[in-house]
Order: sequence, then structure tokens, then C-alpha cells
Amino acid sequence: MIDFLKRPRHRAALRPTAVGGATGAVLVGHGTVPGDARCEDAMLGPLQIDGDPASGRPASAASAPANPRDAFVVPGGLGLPAIALVNRRDPQARVELWALDSPAPTTASVFARRRELRLPPGLAPIGWQVAQVAALPRLQCLAVLCHDADPRTALVGVIDLASGTLRALGHAEPDPFRHEPAHVAALRAGPDAVLARWHEGRIRLGHWGDVAAQARVLLFTPLERDGLEVLRLSLDDGNIRGWGTAGATLWLQAVDGRLRPVPRVRAWSLDLSRVL
Repeated sequence: MIDFLKRPRHRAALRPTAVGGATGAVLVGHGTVPGDARCEDAMLGPLQIDGDPASGRPASAASAPANPRDAFVVPGGLGLPAIALVNRRDPQARVELWALDSPAPTTASVFARRRELRLPPGLAPIGWQVAQVAALPRLQCLAVLCHDADPRTALVGVIDLASGTLRALGHAEPDPFRHEPAHVAALRAGPDAVLARWHEGRIRLGHWGDVAAQARVLLFTPLERDGLEVLRLSLDDGNIRGWGTAGATLWLQAVDGRLRPVPRVRAWSLDLSRVL
């Protein structure tokens, strides 16, 4: 059967794939992703602390917490202590920012003092829970926050650890290829470089499920503190299912899930040597 008959009748208008001009590169198609592509996960796992944070209370994972609270601890440095993002409900959801007693978190770390989490103007502090965190260069972290009013679509932003200010980057849809809820993936692209990606724009396929209109890939380095967008990958070129790096080259496996019964699988590479 010809391809257009395999597609759902509804087709959203899609933005074309765009490579960031600073890379000086083009997206190159391949048959497969090489087996030596590395994917060192840069996401920080949550800790289950016991009870609400307070000055002097333990800031490490409890073996059998009676009142578990999710906390994400980001290492500090340059005189700045480690920072914990803690999910609370009393009864409304909110995220608290706490400084620890040292720059490097250990099993003996304790909460030192509460800090103010500064959300973008117009966002009320109530209703949010942090779902994912990744440490970034220059004492920042990538934070994924979900709101009780719309837990499916997440706010993606960068928190400056010194000021507690969150700068919004966009909104992410759930990763269509993961069984557990997740919105963002991050990998280490060098000693002090992190790549982050997420999907935007929900496209419903009925009983086939959902796909995303595009994926965004941003690079964070000491020189690109705000995040350099290196790629916007259109659904026409696939939603990103897997990725990795080989040297300064980013490799992607992408799937256009609109084609049934067999989705189209693509492999792409992008040379990042100019920006890494």
C-alpha cells in the first residue's frame, strides 16, 4: 500500500528540521547508529528522604522512610553549597529549594537553610512537583516540573543555583518510547558539556497512541551557559528514540510512528566539533 494511505487522515502542519547555525554542520542520514556511540546518562536520580526538610535534618536517602519525600540534590562548588529540590504536599504541591551544609553531598549531609525558588513571572508557586533534574555546567541545573492541573505536559527550565531563579526553556511531552513517565533525556558530551533533549507538540494517532511534532536538542557548556540549540528535529525525520556520541559527533535513532504497520526508522549524525 502506498505511504499516504497508511497515514492517519489527520496530518498536523510540521516545522521542518533545523540545525543550529553555530554548529556549521548539516544533519547526515545513515543506515544505522554505530555500536561504539556512548550514552552516559546525565540525569540525577531522586532520593527518598524521610519527612519534610528542616535545618539540621539528614539530606540523604533513608533506608525505610516512614514519610517519603522525593529530593534531587545538585552538587555545588566555588563556595556554593549543594542544592536540593524537594517535593512537598501540605496539602497542595510545591517545590522547595534547600541549601545543604557542604558543596559535595554525602551520606552525612544535612539541610542547612531554605532558599527561595524564583519561578518565571505569572507562574504561581503552588501545584508544581519536580520530576527530573540534570546538573549543568556553571552551577546550574536543568529541571522538569509538572503541574497538578496538567501533569502530562511538563515545564522545562534552567535553575541558577546561586540565585534560585528558574528560566523557562519550553514545554515537553512525555517521551513516546519510554514506559515509565519521563519528559527529558540528558547525556554527557564531554568533561564539562551536557546535551539535553525533549519532544514538543502532541499529535494524537487514535488507537495507535501519540507522537510529537518535533524534538529539541540543546547543548550546555561553560561557554554556552544559556543552552545552545543545536537541532530541532521534525517528526518527518522521526521522534528521537535513542542517542549517543562518538567523539564530537552526535548520533540519533529516530522513528516516524505515523506509518503503520511498520514505522519508519532513521539514523542521523550531527558534527558538534565547532561547539564542543
